[in-house]
Amino acid sequence: MKLSQIISGVIKVLLYFILTVGAITVLIPFLWMLATAFKPYTEMFKLPISFLPKSPTFQNFVELAHTFPLPRLFFNSFFIAGVACVSSVFFATMVGYGLAKFRSRGLNIIFLILLSSIMVPDFTRVIPLYLTMVRLKGDNTYWGVIIVNYLSIFGIFLMRQYAMAIPEELLDAARIDGASEPRILMEVAFPLLRPACVTLLVIKFMWVWNDFLWPLVMLREPKMMTLPIALSGLKGLQVIRYGPLMAGAVAIVVPVAVLFLFLQKYIVRGIALTGFK
Repeated sequence: MKLSQIISGVIKVLLYFILTVGAITVLIPFLWMLATAFKPYTEMFKLPISFLPKSPTFQNFVELAHTFPLPRLFFNSFFIAGVACVSSVFFATMVGYGLAKFRSRGLNIIFLILLSSIMVPDFTRVIPLYLTMVRLKGDNTYWGVIIVNYLSIFGIFLMRQYAMAIPEELLDAARIDGASEPRILMEVAFPLLRPACVTLLVIKFMWVWNDFLWPLVMLREPKMMTLPIALSGLKGLQVIRYGPLMAGAVAIVVPVAVLFLFLQKYIVRGIALTGFK
């Protein structure tokens, strides 16, 4: 066996070992959360610590359901995240496609300005955005939370990079056949951009679904709150209700995990091909 083959095999083994350790490190908190959600309160603080519950119970989920109006919280979270995702994908696709395929003076400058806005921390914009929403009567409303997330600068960047890989000849052929630019976008470009759209949809859904700061600032009434805000009420100054808190964390994670499992092939393809021209 050649030395180069031995070195290549060793590197591959080390790489798989590092990836396995990284995967285990990421999975342990998730598995611990899942196990704790089914533990009775007495087992959570019992020594020696046991990873798996010895007497599994659904009491934590029952207590969570009695504490919060879960159907209303799920509706709030799904509605805000769903509308924000659809609008973000729609606008990011149009803007990203235009920046990639249209030729006009100043488009690159506009793109650089958009990218530079990513470097501005979100919390620095909370006060001016809140004052603006109050003047527009958008505080404590769904649209007041959605309007901040209706467009994603990262989504514009993602769609632009993906749209640059679309052959110009394909678009020119559609123009020769008499297709308008909106029709070219919807019937020619959009099917090719589908993996990137699905990738952005999942990323944006996770972002808005788990968002805490902006809904906390905007939403005051309990019936308007999202799941992360409601679960923060389980953490008091002196008492933390770990059981219902872990059950609520499982309830938050499950929809995102299911969405990712169903769309993972599109996500991998969208991320892998983004940037290739």
